[in-house]
Amino acid sequence: MNQLLFTFAVIMLGWFVINTIYYFKHDYFVSRGFKLYYGLVLVYKKSKEIKKIEVVKKISIGFVILYVIAIFFFFYSMISGVLIKLGYLKYGVAPQLLIPGINITGMQLIYFILAVVIAAFVHELSHAYTARSYGIKVRSIGFAIIFFVPIAFTEIDEESLTTANKKAKIATLAAGPASNLILALVFMFILLGMASTYGLLVIKVEQNSLAEKYGIVPGTILLEINNTKATLTTLHNYLALNETTTLELKVLYPNNTVGVIHILKPGNVTKLGVWLRPVPKLSIISSIGLAPALTIFDIINWNYIVNLGLSLINAAPLFISDGGRIMYELFGRRIGLAVNVLGILLLVLAVTIPY
Repeated sequence: MNQLLFTFAVIMLGWFVINTIYYFKHDYFVSRGFKLYYGLVLVYKKSKEIKKIEVVKKISIGFVILYVIAIFFFFYSMISGVLIKLGYLKYGVAPQLLIPGINITGMQLIYFILAVVIAAFVHELSHAYTARSYGIKVRSIGFAIIFFVPIAFTEIDEESLTTANKKAKIATLAAGPASNLILALVFMFILLGMASTYGLLVIKVEQNSLAEKYGIVPGTILLEINNTKATLTTLHNYLALNETTTLELKVLYPNNTVGVIHILKPGNVTKLGVWLRPVPKLSIISSIGLAPALTIFDIINWNYIVNLGLSLINAAPLFISDGGRIMYELFGRRIGLAVNVLGILLLVLAVTIPY
C-alpha cells in the first residue's frame, strides 16, 4: 500500500509540474501541437504527410495472415484460461490483468511504460503506412499521456476509409495487431537467447524461514540443488517430500563468489521462504554484471509481454478494437455484433473468474 501511495504521489507531482509549465507557456506548446485537457491528459498531434510505400501494400497480405494467427491465439488463450480457472484443465497459464501502480510498480512500471510507448508507436505507424499504401488519407499522427498511461494514435480520414474497398480496410486494420505480433516474436527469440535454462535468483527472503535461518540473502542465485541444475520444478519436488531432507545448494552470492549451503528441511516444511525469478545466462551476468543483465532482461521481457498482449487485444473482436471493426467488415452488422459480444464475454470471464 505504501508503495502504491508513493507511486500515486510521484505521478500527481509530475502532473502538477506539467500543468504549471503549460499554464505559463500555453501559446508556445499549442503552437507546437501540444494540448492539455482536464489537467491529466496531454496530447501531441501533428499533421504529417505519410509517404506512400508500395512495398507495404505488397506485404499487407502478410499482415492479414498474422492477424488471423493473433485472433486464433486470443480465443485459444481466453477459452483455455476459463477452463483452467473452472478446473477443467490442469495445465496452462490463466490470463492475468496487469494494473500499473498495483501489480506493476517500481522500475518494472518504468519498463512497462517504455514498452507501451514502443508498441503503440509501431502499431500506429503500421496503420498509417498501410492506409497510405492503399491510397487512404492520413490526417495526423500523435501521442497522448492519460494520467500515466501513454498511447499513440493515427487519425485516418474517415471519408477516405469509408470509400476504400474491403481489402484495403481489412489490411489497414490488421496492420496494427500484426506489427505487434512481429515485435513480440522478435523479443521472444531475444529472450530465449538470453535466458538461462537453470538458475533461480532470490529477490526476497521471508522472515523466520528456512532460507533466513541458513543465511540465504536477496541477490543470491541458486545454481544447483543436490548436484542437479536448479529449476523451479526441481526445487518444488524436493520441498514437497514429506520427510526430513537435506538440501545441498550450490549458490552464487551477490559478491560473485560461489558457495555451498546445506539445509536440513523438516518433513512438515514445504517452503524455503524465498521469492524467486529466472535469470539471464551466467555468461551474460559475468560479462556485464547482475544488475545490468537483469535490467536488459526485464526491458526485453516487458516488450515481449506488452507487444503480445497488445496484438491479441487489438486482434480480438471487442467492438472498438481493430478486430472488432474487421468483424463488421467481414460479416456485416448482425454477425459482427454477435462475434464482438462473444469476444467481450470471453475476456470478462477469463480475467474475473477467481483462480
